[in-house]
Amino acid sequence: MKARVMVSAALTAVCLVAGLLAMPSADAAPPMNEVKTATSPFRSVKQAEKAGYAPFLDCFDDPSGGMGQHYLSDALLDDGGAVDARHPEAMVYEVKGGKLTLVAVEWIVRQSDVAEPPMLFGGVHFHAFGPFYVLHAWVWKDNPDGVFADWNPDVAACP
Repeated sequence: MKARVMVSAALTAVCLVAGLLAMPSADAAPPMNEVKTATSPFRSVKQAEKAGYAPFLDCFDDPSGGMGQHYLSDALLDDGGAVDARHPEAMVYEVKGGKLTLVAVEWIVRQSDVAEPPMLFGGVHFHAFGPFYVLHAWVWKDNPDGVFADWNPDVAACP
């Protein structure tokens, strides 16, 4: 009987430790639905502009798909390379029929601000794009090439 109690206590301890190890830490990146919730006010370009986002360069497209018009937050870009999943540096809008529709978000850091490419979401690395490291997430429009692909074949080419 005493041995059975000890085994039961040991199994309980192992289960507790395993459960604690399996729990996400407070620092864990939020799932995409939380990114979508955090960026939902920016479905309105006016709200994005009020929050400090402004048009960045021209609309981007490529033979492999569209990307859209970026609205960039200089304040977030100029934060020394900090990465926050809930605060992407850019909102990406599809330009179609004279209307801007939020389709993706993008995290951007200057390569000169960090020692190596950052990562989010448990190991998704940013990649080089000009003088930046970038990571797109197609949270507002599905992308058949994947949520983190740069180009989306379902996004309209720039006008």
